[in-house]
Amino acid sequence: MNLRLDTKTLKLWPNFIDHYTKPEIQKTFSFYNTAINRVLGGADIRLILASDDFDSIDTHEQFWSMLISKARQLDEKTACEAIKAIIQELPNYPSLSDNGQGLRHRSIHSIILILAKANWAKLSDGRRQNTKACNQKIAQLIFGKKNNHLSIIRSLIIQERGAIGWKDLMLFRLLCSIARGGQIFNLYDALILDQDPNAETTGAVDKLEILEMRKISQAIFTLFKLEYIDKQKNFLCILDETPKEMFLGDRRFKEIRFKTKMETNRDINEAKTSIKSFVIYQLSNKAASSRAGIGCGYYDESGEYDNHNISVLMNRYLFDICFNPEKNAKNPIYFLDYCLSNFSDSYFTEQTDKGYVPTLDSLTSVLDKNMLAKYWGKYGSTVKETAQSYLDREVVSVNYIAFYKDDLNSTFEVLDKLIKEVNLDKVIH
Repeated sequence: MNLRLDTKTLKLWPNFIDHYTKPEIQKTFSFYNTAINRVLGGADIRLILASDDFDSIDTHEQFWSMLISKARQLDEKTACEAIKAIIQELPNYPSLSDNGQGLRHRSIHSIILILAKANWAKLSDGRRQNTKACNQKIAQLIFGKKNNHLSIIRSLIIQERGAIGWKDLMLFRLLCSIARGGQIFNLYDALILDQDPNAETTGAVDKLEILEMRKISQAIFTLFKLEYIDKQKNFLCILDETPKEMFLGDRRFKEIRFKTKMETNRDINEAKTSIKSFVIYQLSNKAASSRAGIGCGYYDESGEYDNHNISVLMNRYLFDICFNPEKNAKNPIYFLDYCLSNFSDSYFTEQTDKGYVPTLDSLTSVLDKNMLAKYWGKYGSTVKETAQSYLDREVVSVNYIAFYKDDLNSTFEVLDKLIKEVNLDKVIH
């Protein structure tokens, strides 16, 4: 007997086939559940992720998401191995902005969640630790200790990661802040009690944050000072000259291979602007505690007086090394890039219909007003002259694109106005 299908049935046939076709293994719950159970059983995470089955960013995202959902089942050994694996994988994930939703960004958050939620009381040999020992373990993993190879804050910025690693480190620091409201109480307690075993861990968040973030902020600034300030290395220049491959991550991932050249270049330029702004802001910001998280600049290089000495040192570094045309003829461009990446939305200014515009407040959100006035009074003409050779340059940020040929004059107007407002003789002397 012959089976005859009418036209309508034939049209529906592909949908029928799609509905009953066996799904790709990477799209099944059992695939990731099996992998996670292997990890809980002691398998090497890095070997699992190196297999051909994990050939896309999506598969890595699904793996880490399921592992984090079971963080409370991780004993001390497995949790440490998971953190090490994430840190090792970071350079393989794109450093592009992705509005803070990229896998590299979320992987830093995964480290935070493992630190806060892992079962540190459960040792691999079955014994249990008390709360004090668990807090000490978390702090030791962050800062490192003698005979312990893992120091998270150092591992994130090992030499081969270059300037990009500083975005990872500054994001890790920021996400530790109790003011961010992440409800990662074990981590907050560990950072507080590591500095003062008798300190209160409950109360007003703004006061708790000042103590909680002091040691990690001072430790991170010390690392930056040793690598860039003491060696007089221009962080902005080094980031600009970073090979584009380091921003893209591992080419074996499908999502990276299929980007167009134009998309890639624009994404990389945006990432460079984002990383520069974020790292400099987090190191220099001296504002008191807020929902945005306290900056390193609030603190002194050491001690507990909190006179914002780190902010002073960062400003000196920026003006004396990064922006100084006497150090490098291209340094004025790094200054202008910085200015053009720090515009304000005109909606919040008197120029309500002009998009993003330069304002004195936006340019001095981090930069010291007197130091900026001194710099512009001394080098303003040099900066303007240098800019004439770069009029085709653009600064790509998350919210807007600023063009030298269109936006420099308004920036110069703000800076020239600053000179008139500040008594330069008093600033210089």
